Amino acid sequence: MTRLLGLALCALLPLMAWADGFICATDMVTGFTSKGGEWKSANFEPNRKFVVSSAAQADQAGMPTSLAVPDAKWAVLVLGDKRATNVCPEFDTLGNLVCLGPFSEFRMNKDSLRFLYSYLSGYWDRSALASEAGDTPYLAIGKCSPM
Repeated sequence: MTRLLGLALCALLPLMAWADGFICATDMVTGFTSKGGEWKSANFEPNRKFVVSSAAQADQAGMPTSLAVPDAKWAVLVLGDKRATNVCPEFDTLGNLVCLGPFSEFRMNKDSLRFLYSYLSGYWDRSALASEAGDTPYLAIGKCSPM
């Protein structure tokens, strides 16, 4: 596991060379899961990490950020993914960043360095062919560090 984390961090070295950005790690994750056709609350492993970087820098690295926010200043990527999951305008006057995506929302405060990520797909938007157990909504909280 340590070797895998080391490789992931090495892959992030080009991102860390950028002037602005944050790396965020989840502390706790809770949500809902379907077992036997019945939905229940559940806790998940807090193993997801996010990179928050300038949208222009993400574009230069070949990471598309055009998720219906033409004036995006920031992009949020799940560590290991090549595409932005969320895009955001600039931080507001209180230091808050609100980032939207087609299936999720990412919120962060640059003073507290805390974030909240909500994955909102599953449960309500299931097609007749999809397995309910395969896509579950959840909410994650954690902390960020400046790069």
